[in-house]
Amino acid sequence: PTPNQEALHRFLNTLPREVSVPSTSQQKQYPRNAKSFFPLPYQVYYSARAVPTVSYTDTSSAPLEILAKLLTFKQLHPEIREKGGAYGGGAYARGLGGLFGMYS
Repeated sequence: PTPNQEALHRFLNTLPREVSVPSTSQQKQYPRNAKSFFPLPYQVYYSARAVPTVSYTDTSSAPLEILAKLLTFKQLHPEIREKGGAYGGGAYARGLGGLFGMYS
C-alpha cells in the first residue's frame, strides 16, 4: 500500500464501528397549518412557509437540498427580487429538522 492508503487506513481505524442515529420521534410537534402574524414597525414585509419533510438520513434528503438551490437561484430570486423588486427570497431544506421552506 502507498503512504496515503496507510494513512487513510489508520484514520479509518480510529472511527467508531457503530453510529447511533438520533431519533426523530422526540421532536416537538406543532399543529398543522399553524399561522402567525407578527406586526413589525418596518416598511418591509416578510413571509415564509415551511413544511415537514424527511430527515437527512432519507434518500430524498439530497434531492430536496438540490431543489432548494434550484428554486432559489432559477425561479424565486429572479421573480421576487429581479422582477418584483423585493429584497429577496429563496428556498431551503433542513435535513436535521426535516423541513423544507420558502421565504420572501
